[in-house]
Amino acid sequence: TREKLDLCVSYYDGEESECTLHVNDKATKGLVSYSHHVRPGFSVAGQFSYDQPKESSLLTMGCAVRMDNSTVVKGKINSGGELAASYIQEIRSKTKLILSTKFDITTLDSARVGISLALD
Repeated sequence: TREKLDLCVSYYDGEESECTLHVNDKATKGLVSYSHHVRPGFSVAGQFSYDQPKESSLLTMGCAVRMDNSTVVKGKINSGGELAASYIQEIRSKTKLILSTKFDITTLDSARVGISLALD
């Protein structure tokens, strides 16, 4: 049997920033992520993943913007050409309407659109 060895280390400064490192499968796969609360209502994040057996890597960048007390807009793009965005609106207490889309910017024919109603 193959023994598995995974490690995760995280640092949070208690205020604005967090960085996490994952090392998986005897260090053949890894992921590092960073998030930063820039100012009230605006945050950015980035993530880099590496898979040595597949010889692949992926860089993802994103942000979240609070438009008002009940509305958040999020977006992300990765080095593979995927772009995603979501609009989250609290329409009543404990009730959220979520509109989202995801597509490959290199082909533009793979667009997906979603809508959901979340009840807490």
